[in-house]
Amino acid sequence: FDSGQVNRVGSASWMVGGKAVNACRAVCHFGGAGKLIHVLGGANGALARAAIEEEGLEQLVTEVGVSTRICTTLLASGQMATELVEESSPIDEAALSQALLSVTEQLPSSRSLCLSGSVPAGTPATVYAELIRSASKLSVPTVVDAQGDLLLEALTTRPFMVKPNLEEVCRTLDWPASDNSVD
Repeated sequence: FDSGQVNRVGSASWMVGGKAVNACRAVCHFGGAGKLIHVLGGANGALARAAIEEEGLEQLVTEVGVSTRICTTLLASGQMATELVEESSPIDEAALSQALLSVTEQLPSSRSLCLSGSVPAGTPATVYAELIRSASKLSVPTVVDAQGDLLLEALTTRPFMVKPNLEEVCRTLDWPASDNSVD
């Protein structure tokens, strides 16, 4: 990959990804009963919904009036992956309320709740903490894979487990960027 240059690719592929989708995939791959609860919108959202259905993952979707973001991963031989992450657009309050209701309605029949990834722009940083409190009232253990204020707020509610990666921990705690070595 040469920055600032035209880069020709040998191959390209498209797939639905993200922390929540990948967590659901992993649970289902190992025989668990995962259910993806998420927001999708626009043509990108329709493509994602269809791909997830085709893959056989169960999903509850809240339709939103903004297009689902696209993120791109560049893989060049012998180099680290480069991520181009589009920021998410804000969703309206009614859609956020519906998405949260979708989660809380599933809690009584859930064995666990995994809160994974980022949330739409403008969503209160307390959203994961609120869902953890709801899950705790029903003795549903929670796993959080997030960063920044979303993670810090979630930690105040003592989830069962948190799983940020080293880079996310450094960003969250305002530590110097890691070189991936552990001292």
